[in-house]
Amino acid sequence: MSKISKLYMVKCGGMVTPDHFASARNTTREYKKIINICLYVLEHPEKGLILLDTGVSVETISEELLAELAGLQPNILKQLARIGKTADDVKHICLSHMHADHCSQCVFFPDAVYHIREKEWEGVHDANCKGFHEPDRIWVREFEARSKNIELIPDVPEYDIFGDGSVISIDTKGHTPGHQSFLVNFESGREMMLTMDAAHCEDELYDERYFIKSTWDIPKSLEAVKLLKDYREKTGNPLYMLHDSYQWYDMKQFPEYYE
Repeated sequence: MSKISKLYMVKCGGMVTPDHFASARNTTREYKKIINICLYVLEHPEKGLILLDTGVSVETISEELLAELAGLQPNILKQLARIGKTADDVKHICLSHMHADHCSQCVFFPDAVYHIREKEWEGVHDANCKGFHEPDRIWVREFEARSKNIELIPDVPEYDIFGDGSVISIDTKGHTPGHQSFLVNFESGREMMLTMDAAHCEDELYDERYFIKSTWDIPKSLEAVKLLKDYREKTGNPLYMLHDSYQWYDMKQFPEYYE
């Protein structure tokens, strides 16, 4: 069965660390820690380009959220051009969850097939669900009007998105009602566990204070963190954290890639 040939980690910009993040203890009046906003680009020999999240760009984010961002990079279309790709090459997009900093560049890909957990879809349409804010819901209404193909992933612990073992959706609900992490398997035999927002950075694997204000369901968030830590202990493989600015410097910088 086909597996992933290349994985690129693409930086979209950064966000001033919210006060309730565990890592905000490093923030002072003079120094505001910036956490990364990133996305992943996967090359699949049969499925074409697959995006895991779409991140943000200055063209696609609201003015309200723009005030919280820093160091925004060129939009994803301009970054894809650096590796000779266009929007037409993007066939599938897997969204970890429906927060604006993970989805705002979906506007560039109306023809892609979107893979979203059904519990996430239900939650973002529930006005009483505390896992989302009004900007998220506004964005989702626009997304629905524009996107033609949305495939919902059932509420199961693991789901093989493409049926070939290349990208496995891992149920890590807690941050939001249907948050998913991804286990990516490569042609080379490598595998990478991408936590997405189940854990923003290493500190948050061990500091439960983070979950007080930033999560839909604290007990389920802690269950998700335990699952990820158990995976790392069992396999010896690292966890790759989308927002971890320190880990970023140890990773291959776009347009370099993992294979």
